[in-house]
Amino acid sequence: MNAANSPDPQFIENIIAGLAYWQAQTAELDDRAISQLDAERQNLYRIVQYGLELPQTWRDTAVVILQSFNFVERRGYWREWIPVLEKAIAESDEEYSPVKFRLLNQLGQLYRFVMQWPPALAAHEAAETIARQLENEQMLAESHCHLSELYLRQRQYDKAEQYGLAALNRFTKVGAPERWLAVTLSTLGELARFRGNFALAEERLFQAISHWRLLNEPVRIARALSDLAVTFLVAEKLERAERCLTEVAALLEPTGYELDKVMVQINFGLLHFKQESWIEAELAFRKADSSYLRRSPHIYYRALVANNFGNVLLKQGRLAEAASCLQDAISLWRQANDNLELGNTLGTLAETLVAQEQYTDAMPLYEEAITLLSDFPDDARAKELQEKFLGQRKATIIKAKS
Repeated sequence: MNAANSPDPQFIENIIAGLAYWQAQTAELDDRAISQLDAERQNLYRIVQYGLELPQTWRDTAVVILQSFNFVERRGYWREWIPVLEKAIAESDEEYSPVKFRLLNQLGQLYRFVMQWPPALAAHEAAETIARQLENEQMLAESHCHLSELYLRQRQYDKAEQYGLAALNRFTKVGAPERWLAVTLSTLGELARFRGNFALAEERLFQAISHWRLLNEPVRIARALSDLAVTFLVAEKLERAERCLTEVAALLEPTGYELDKVMVQINFGLLHFKQESWIEAELAFRKADSSYLRRSPHIYYRALVANNFGNVLLKQGRLAEAASCLQDAISLWRQANDNLELGNTLGTLAETLVAQEQYTDAMPLYEEAITLLSDFPDDARAKELQEKFLGQRKATIIKAKS
């Protein structure tokens, strides 16, 4: 430990009392509690840092860290809490313990949120090792659930399916709480959608929603319904998508889950876009581009909004504005390290430049887009986009020569 050789007894007592207070404050984090906690977050951060300096307060500090996760996740304080979890894990004198296991999985999730894949994988694999050492099937299933989600976000679909199915089988075998079944089914549902198997995606997502409804967790119901709505959108089942999104909006309206509300507007925008209602789509994307999103660390969603603005402006023939939005999105996608979405936006910018007869500038964008998308042969959307941009590039070559 890094504590002083002879810490003041009064200091230790103050830290113990502070940790007891924060354990109580973080025990039940509903909307109201999270809003109140936000105003005191520096005090929370400080007590955790002090608590990790003393061997005798490590466990109480770890409890506060674990209980604070929903607050940290929802408010986007990911980067500042990563060092906290890393220190808590490093200071643990228990090589194999359930507490360290939970800390590692939370650390992996935070790394996943900031799209740092190698440290996220290392954390979840370390948690998996603890589960195996303890011969705990529930913990092993949880690790596999997290690994499935991580591989899904990296678009490594075979591994995502391998770990997701293994998690689902183990959860079923041990009679795990329904929330774990729901989480795993949601991941597998998204995976099926990415692969273009919409029927299987619907089946898995309906199952997940059923579990969340039994648990009566409105936000979780809303998130699973959002995934189902996106599945309906890509399957061109627009009326069913609209019904899902309407329920999602109603479920989220009384909550403080701002990112989820942003996603609802993004999805409403996509619905209107597919209906060729360009003005309504633009309005929905403007609602998504909230002050919350602009000051948040959610690079992926900021990029998504910029990309969608670019697309709807292109449809309206506002080419200069479209190009500006798409360039912003490209910059953000590069930061987010999402090459599939980057390829999509590069191709759309090329299309925008072609509409302005800037053929020479468009060609390298098409080339990069096609190359990036070829790295995702198992993704249905990537294959569709690649074919689209190959056709547009060929047409552009003909236009440039004419």
